[in-house]
Amino acid sequence: MSNGKVVLGLIAGFAAGTLLGTLFALSKPSKDKKKDSDKDKKIKIE
Repeated sequence: MSNGKVVLGLIAGFAAGTLLGTLFALSKPSKDKKKDSDKDKKIKIE
């Protein structure tokens, strides 16, 4: 294999991993707000 193919494969793998990681890590802002408000209520009670 040539060095160019190896580098291209590494770049493509990195891009695909970054894209998939971002898609699976993101959540809807409304869910984040609910989680935060639930945490705030729990902290205030304790």
